Amino acid sequence: MMTAMLAHYRELFARVRRYPGMFGVHTYRELAAYVDGCDAGTSQLLLEGFHEWLQLRLGQYSPFRWSGIVLQMAVPGWDPQGPRQLPRAQEAAALDQAFDLLDEFLQVREQRDGLKRIFRDFARWERAQLDAMRESDSASAGQPAWTPTSAEATVWVFHGDGAPFASGVFGDREAGLEWIARHSLTGTLTEYQVGDGCYDLAVRVGRFRPSKPHHGQPSHVASFSPGGHHVHVADGRIG
Repeated sequence: MMTAMLAHYRELFARVRRYPGMFGVHTYRELAAYVDGCDAGTSQLLLEGFHEWLQLRLGQYSPFRWSGIVLQMAVPGWDPQGPRQLPRAQEAAALDQAFDLLDEFLQVREQRDGLKRIFRDFARWERAQLDAMRESDSASAGQPAWTPTSAEATVWVFHGDGAPFASGVFGDREAGLEWIARHSLTGTLTEYQVGDGCYDLAVRVGRFRPSKPHHGQPSHVASFSPGGHHVHVADGRIG
């Protein structure tokens, strides 16, 4: 069932690429909105793992959602605070990059255990990035290597689709999934580190380095991605 759904959207996006006007897609922002709509129509199952897969392709941590990461890859020096309308050449580059990446990602998802491999590879990459940054920071400061603290404990938070607030917090993924299955819930179970806000934790451990004027501003901090794993569920089951 999942493979058929992924194949359907691969074919659909290929048609959108060939005949964008028929689907009301003339700009990159319109494409991003269209893809988000498709994802919403599948209870966020379609793009599950896309954010992690894109960060692996980018080769660095990004606080942006998938559409922002694509722009980082397609438009060198892209400024998220710049004009909403991209110059024509950048629009074309962003559209081509998005279609290429979506198709490649969905091909990976169609493979046996494709989604599991994405999350496995991302977890390994993230650990390697954090270890390298900690060693580099410790060496430059002349201090011993960083060691884990209680701030690295994690919890899993459930947010139901359309709900204004989270409705469950769990000590591990399995406990959260068991509760979700018991109540046949639909939404997202996300891993959060304990001890500080997502933005401050990411900066402190070297997962994110502020480099733009808007980095650290209230709107940026308030919308900063937790950077942990997440699981989309529908009717109590993982998609």
